[in-house]
Amino acid sequence: MATGEKFVVPEHSFPKWVEYEWQTAVTRVRGAPPAQRLWDLVFTPAERQQLGGDLETAYREHGSAVGMWRHLHGVSVPHAVIAVGTRLRLTDPDMGRALLQAFGRAPADPEEAIEWAIATGGLVLREKPNTAHWMGTPIPIGWDRLTSLWDFLSELARCAKANGSLDNLGWESEERTDPDAIKKVKARLVNKEGFPITLADQIISVGQRTYRLEVPAEQIHIFETILEERIREWTP
Repeated sequence: MATGEKFVVPEHSFPKWVEYEWQTAVTRVRGAPPAQRLWDLVFTPAERQQLGGDLETAYREHGSAVGMWRHLHGVSVPHAVIAVGTRLRLTDPDMGRALLQAFGRAPADPEEAIEWAIATGGLVLREKPNTAHWMGTPIPIGWDRLTSLWDFLSELARCAKANGSLDNLGWESEERTDPDAIKKVKARLVNKEGFPITLADQIISVGQRTYRLEVPAEQIHIFETILEERIREWTP
């Protein structure tokens, strides 16, 4: 991508709000500062190597934060603009999705929706098989073997999605008869090898044996399997 690429609205007749929000999203990801933040805060060491290992060279070659994202993920300009904006918290995820829907580019296929959710960061949980991603990176834990940890994280995420908290009464567990069960499983989860420290820091105590996940609802995506084959995103 050449430096200074124009991110125009896709050819079509769109409502004024779409044009305004699109131009706002584009403006926020232009220039060197977003590229620097993307490089420092989002890209993994492997991704930096894919871009040549040097920000100045990568920026010169790909022209922008959006160009670097497109090189890594092979997506369209609208997808890259929204993905970069949401990862850097410059664009509201719901507005980003609305723009892609207006452009006819929002993922309709469940697998694509999962990939999109992962790319935009936050916490993404998928059932059967149980997998979890945080800030675009897999959480390397064998969730199918550690069902109590998965159940706790899943319920905590659902409560956060509904702007609530989780206590012993709301947590469905075989250990519920133990008054300290939720405290113990929380300790096991945050101290489990591979569990991100940055995510552990978001699990806070808000009362006796009560916890809340301090992640904005719009940054939590939970995909469940219905009838053993159909995947859908869970909403409160």
